[in-house]
Parts: sequence; C-alpha cells; structure tokens
Amino acid sequence: MLIPRKVKHRKQHHPRQRGIASGGTSVSFGDYGIQALGHAYVLSNWLDYGMDLQEAIDAYRNVVQIAPKNRDAWLDYAETLFEAKQIEDSLEAYRTALLLDPDCAVVYVQQAKVLFALGRTEESIHALKMAFKLDPEKKKEFPKMYPDLYRNSRIRGFLDLDR
Repeated sequence: MLIPRKVKHRKQHHPRQRGIASGGTSVSFGDYGIQALGHAYVLSNWLDYGMDLQEAIDAYRNVVQIAPKNRDAWLDYAETLFEAKQIEDSLEAYRTALLLDPDCAVVYVQQAKVLFALGRTEESIHALKMAFKLDPEKKKEFPKMYPDLYRNSRIRGFLDLDR
C-alpha cells in the first residue's frame, strides 16, 4: 500500500489515557458534576442531552403562554413533557394541539404514542385511524418511526388489515 511521506493536515491520533486524572477534576459551575467511572473521551453533545428537562418544560410553557394559538409550540411542549415522563400532561397538550388544528395527522400519531404508553390501546388505534385517514402516507412511515408501537400485535393487526 502506498502512503505519502508527508501529509499536510494529517488527522492526529488520540493519546492513550492512563493513570489518575490530573485536570478537570473540580466543579467550576453549579453544584453537581459528572464523575467518570472509566477513561474515555466525552463529546459535547453527550453532555447537552443531559440538559435539565424541567428547564425545557418551563421554557415551552412560557412559549405556549405567549402564543397559545401556535400548534407547533404545543407539539414541542407535549413531546418534552412525554420525555420527562409527565404523560398525562403530555396528553392534555396534544389534545390542545388537536383543538387548534384538527386536520394535522402528526398530532394524532403522537397522541396515539402517548395513549399507548398509558395502556389505552383502543384509543391509540382510534387515533391512528384518524391520522391515516388524514394522511395515508403516514401508514408507510409508521413501522420505521414508531417500532415500539408497531411491535404490539393489535396495532400491527390493525395496520396489516388495511393494506
């Protein structure tokens, strides 16, 4: 294999990580920090994912109060509530988004996801029927987008019957 002698901008290898940490061992901002249990490089987007969900919920709540007729704000607010395991509140936010735009298939599919998480499969199937009636293309995307829902035998049976 031929390799050039000089490469102007060669990608550098990461140095080996051994021994006790010598830098970055104190908490600079706030009261809490992440303690490493092993040695590895940490990417910044891994830390951003641990953002406080309560802060996000508060921010979306403010947006919804400022623009109560904004369906997309209600959708984002409901999704954030769902991620924070506040499922009943998430369902209420999806219902509000449905009142604002009853012809949006995305809201029905998201509501079906929440209803399924609550164990209300019949209502979930009804919401999916409404979504697929409004936008038949969602039916093709559904197994890829929501594999957890598609694994349920009743929902899969409902989808396969209509094909």
